[in-house]
Amino acid sequence: MTVSPVDTLTALQRWELENDRFDLAVARAYGVGITEIRAIGHIQTTGELTPRALGYALGLSSGAVTALIDRLERSGWVTRSPHPVDRRSVVLRATDRSREIAERIWKPYAEALAEATADLPATHRESLAWFLTRAADIAAEGAREWRGTGPAPTALPARGSPPTPAA
Repeated sequence: MTVSPVDTLTALQRWELENDRFDLAVARAYGVGITEIRAIGHIQTTGELTPRALGYALGLSSGAVTALIDRLERSGWVTRSPHPVDRRSVVLRATDRSREIAERIWKPYAEALAEATADLPATHRESLAWFLTRAADIAAEGAREWRGTGPAPTALPARGSPPTPAA
């Protein structure tokens, strides 16, 4: 079977969309928004983050990050602790509840993906890892190029601007 570059990109896009649907379903099940789920993912992946680093990762303004952190803390997903070096900042960490939920939801998902890749020959896994790493690097570079080129996500639309697709 010959797989074209377009076939590969179509498969990658389908996985990305289905993964987003999975995250959205989890968010709805726990009564939070997709931004909260993504924030929790960033915090759990790194172990701890400052609000500034979280805002950068999610592309949010400082005010939006503060509101997000307030919601996450109120709902028991994260804790805030004084920053060990910078007295003006805090460090965000996942709570035990957050880690238990991740264990229950994302661990089986990750195990199923690992099982799917285990069925591939080693050379295919190597190629897949290379491609996904390269794709992530390209996406990160694109984000760096586009960051700051438009209004902040929380900015009001300009007078006379067309409605957003979700409107």
